[in-house]
Amino acid sequence: MTDIPFDLALERILGHVKPLGVETVSTQETTGRVLAEEIAAPFDMPAADNSAMDGFAVWSGACQGSVRLKIAGYQPAGTSTRLPVPSDSAVRIMTGAPLPGGTDAVVPLEDAREEDGRVGIQGPVR
Repeated sequence: MTDIPFDLALERILGHVKPLGVETVSTQETTGRVLAEEIAAPFDMPAADNSAMDGFAVWSGACQGSVRLKIAGYQPAGTSTRLPVPSDSAVRIMTGAPLPGGTDAVVPLEDAREEDGRVGIQGPVR
């Protein structure tokens, strides 16, 4: 076997190959294929920021230390309503539920202590 310079090897290879044609197929037929062009979704999915876990939706700015927040409601998954939440409150939230207005973080259930209509959180929350 003889060593040849990279540029010559590349030229020889490219001289024997050609790009594949482009075809349109259903998404079920895409396994093992490569996109020929960029694609974009017609809308954002999910349509809003949503919770990746069960917990309490809060405004992180109010949770920079140890706090007890009033529980202002419940936000289940599958709802489109986004409860407005005062900055001194929290909302119990389920996985997949849209984040309520006024919140920007979710404290996992295991990191919160619920008692007497309030939730205790050890900050800081990011």
